[in-house]
Amino acid sequence: MQDKAILYSIDEKITVSQLRKLENAELDASKKNKILDYCEKNNIQALIDKQVFLKKTKPLSYILYYIWNYEIIKNKKLIGVVWPRQMSQTTVQLVKDFFNKIKNFQNIAIVSGLADGVDTLAHKLAIEYNIPTVSVLGFGLAKWLAWTTRHLINDIVKNDGLVLSEFKLKQPGTNRTFPQRNRIIAGLSDVLFVPQAREKSWTLITVEDAMEINIPVYTCFSSVDDETWNWTNKLIAENKIKGIYNRDLFLEEIKDILNLTNQEKTTKQIETAEMTENEKLIFQHIQKWSTTLELLCNSLDMDTWEILNLLSSMEISGYIQDNAWEYKIL
Repeated sequence: MQDKAILYSIDEKITVSQLRKLENAELDASKKNKILDYCEKNNIQALIDKQVFLKKTKPLSYILYYIWNYEIIKNKKLIGVVWPRQMSQTTVQLVKDFFNKIKNFQNIAIVSGLADGVDTLAHKLAIEYNIPTVSVLGFGLAKWLAWTTRHLINDIVKNDGLVLSEFKLKQPGTNRTFPQRNRIIAGLSDVLFVPQAREKSWTLITVEDAMEINIPVYTCFSSVDDETWNWTNKLIAENKIKGIYNRDLFLEEIKDILNLTNQEKTTKQIETAEMTENEKLIFQHIQKWSTTLELLCNSLDMDTWEILNLLSSMEISGYIQDNAWEYKIL
């Protein structure tokens, strides 16, 4: 981790604007080592300023802490899925149907904000269908790691996902941090799906942020008699967001917007019978997610040099392609 990121989490009073102006961070050695040990133990990394890859987010983040696969936001088509904590059973079923339909889409990931209740549904469904998922937190990573529900972090990581936060490691969630988090979800998304939204909910903040940067937003129609949920109908009537009239047409629109194909079309093109068992393991990993050498080394029980030799052999054989920072199926 960079010294500025460590200082930011050590010093409770320092602000991002003050952090920007610092050329060098003065750190207490014992405190620095404590933070470094904690971050190493929990696989926490940090990015500062120009390293942060959130071009659409307004205002831009100056600092990000993250766990695991940051490459997702560079090389995947990202579908944002957000809603209030309370959601009807009809909408829950619609979301489940949605994930069941997109499970064969190639090169996608799901973005959502993790909180108690139904907010976790998108992440859990993504994991169930082997779709990488990005969890954007409204509080610091250390706060989440201290929760009894931290098993979900392990599931996201095992599924080659990403957990990120722009807040100090021990920052608790507040009425300020969650709306701030929502702009990142909007900025990361290529398409935003909002099954339901109540008036003045934080979900609508995400919708407004997405509209401001011209991200397509889709929502379900609600009953005209349901004043609790019909705020989305008003936005549809004002042509600010798109209503879902037909599920299949909705999915086709998403495919067209993101230029997606079905994963099944790719997997049938390459014959794996002549591969060694270890080559098949590598191929299957890359087939699910375009990946880096670091992620392969962390995920497979093989020596780094063995993986490198196998990757070179597979590239020569025409099975995979090395695109400088990731490996892809040809």
